[in-house]
Amino acid sequence: MSDYESHKGTLHPTEYTKREIVEEFINNYQDTEYISDYKDKELTDDIIADIWWEIDNYIEVQGKIYRVQDTQFDPDSDIFEMEENEDGTLDYHLRYYNGGCGFQEAMETAARKLKG
Repeated sequence: MSDYESHKGTLHPTEYTKREIVEEFINNYQDTEYISDYKDKELTDDIIADIWWEIDNYIEVQGKIYRVQDTQFDPDSDIFEMEENEDGTLDYHLRYYNGGCGFQEAMETAARKLKG
């Protein structure tokens, strides 16, 4: 069921690649029906892209991979905010209707508003 979602948190830069994160995700969730389909297959770019959308604790913003530290809160109105900190982390504040926008899309919208 679609509903509004509100998120606020920080993105921490990592040195991980999408491939490494997806490999770890598959290893941790290999017994689930969805992941078991990929368990013994070579990781192609298409498979990495498919699984990437299932991972909520890492995200790619402007070509960099970040670990997500997220908090959900009660919704009010659409919000897409992101700010870069001196230490390289990115703080974000999101609120959106998840029937027309997903977490990744909301992050991308906020990232487009980054200055610099």
